[in-house]
Amino acid sequence: MPPIEWRHALPRLVASFLLVLASLLCFHLATGRPPESAASESLVQSVLLAAGTTFFGIWERRDRYRAADRHLSMEQRVQALAASQRGPVPTDEAVRREAERLARLSYEAAIKGIAAQAILGAGALVLAVLALLTSPWWWGDAVAAAALAILSMRELRRSRSRTLLLMTPADR
Repeated sequence: MPPIEWRHALPRLVASFLLVLASLLCFHLATGRPPESAASESLVQSVLLAAGTTFFGIWERRDRYRAADRHLSMEQRVQALAASQRGPVPTDEAVRREAERLARLSYEAAIKGIAAQAILGAGALVLAVLALLTSPWWWGDAVAAAALAILSMRELRRSRSRTLLLMTPADR
């Protein structure tokens, strides 16, 4: 399996971690916990969520690598996997087709996540209503949930555009 390109993955991971941390902190403060307790609980929960997310992200990447066409050489599979995420379109037709297939699989997985994004959006709306009625800390939760939904939609759009870029004009 090719190494993880942390320079691309780390900014998304850090942004998601900080948004979840802010959301949990606002939740704990809104429910009346003391600030010290709220901060420590939020930090521990965020670290656990980040570790789980990273683990499942690596697991998913390994599955995508294993899903690569076995008829390609190891080097071609690595190129196809990298090209399915970013970079120039491969000139080798077999690598380009495999990169397109892997990008399409990634896009289809993102489409399945639409339900989770809808739940996040509905949650942000509920939190905004709660903010108006009770504690101003709920506004922080609403903003964090909306930002996470925006990040998810951005990833869906990126995945779709990458799939279209790798397709030949005849396939579109």
